[in-house]
Amino acid sequence: MGVDVDRYLKAADEAEKRRPRGARDWWAAEEGRNQVRVVSDPATLEVGMRDGGVHFIERRPYFCPRLTIQQPCPVCEYVDELYKSGTEEDIKLAKSLSGQSRYYYNIIDRKDVGKGVQVFGAPPTVQDQIRDCFREYGDITDPKEGHDIIITKHKDKVPALMYRVQVDPRGASKVAVTGWEEQLYDLEAYVQPMAYEELGKVLQGEAEPEPEAQTRRGPPASSPAGRRTAAPSPPASSPPVRRGAMPSAAEDVVGQQYFEQPPEREEAAAPPPPRRGPARRQPTPPPARRRGR
Repeated sequence: MGVDVDRYLKAADEAEKRRPRGARDWWAAEEGRNQVRVVSDPATLEVGMRDGGVHFIERRPYFCPRLTIQQPCPVCEYVDELYKSGTEEDIKLAKSLSGQSRYYYNIIDRKDVGKGVQVFGAPPTVQDQIRDCFREYGDITDPKEGHDIIITKHKDKVPALMYRVQVDPRGASKVAVTGWEEQLYDLEAYVQPMAYEELGKVLQGEAEPEPEAQTRRGPPASSPAGRRTAAPSPPASSPPVRRGAMPSAAEDVVGQQYFEQPPEREEAAAPPPPRRGPARRQPTPPPARRRGR
């Protein structure tokens, strides 16, 4: 018995409505052809998908409270103020800091099955095509009769055309990876933003950034029914947000700002040093405020 595809499609449609307009054991697609299998918890009848949003601060991703849990976000508030200023410099910085929608799935990369289950944060253009695959083929996550998907990435194309997603034309296949069920991430627990005050400190360069937790469903040694967490080593502290240090924004597409994820970093490797730009006036972020009860 497969998962409830109709329920997934309804949730995906609702998530699309929350997509911003105009304003890691993570997996990232490589240039060219990528073959992956979206996997879901066989104990449920739901496709494992969690929508949310991220801000990139000094090229590090932080979950956005506004896009992820519909709560106040200090980064979004700062971005709003930058847009209000109307200056070219502030608008450029605002685009670099703006929240970006992501749709998180458990996936297996067929080129690197040794890594087991990984989390893929699909940008909106990829999410729309994944949803179309479910509409056309039904439960593509079925462990025995599901389908792999092919994600082809072309960096030289405009963002709206950068990704092409299609079902593997060779037909249905099995997951065929031992123990994948115990490697699934609990996406609801995985996609959780920092507290308002803490994220505000990261924005102002007053706090050492913490990597997002990685929460699997897999059983720890002490309990066969529990859950375990694993987090990579904390990265080096980041300097305050500066205009000269922020990555350039990608071009707008149909009124929606779309940005590519920064290159994936190996968990064991030290993070790259932050890029420093020319000395410019440092904008003062709005003071942190307490979240309303």
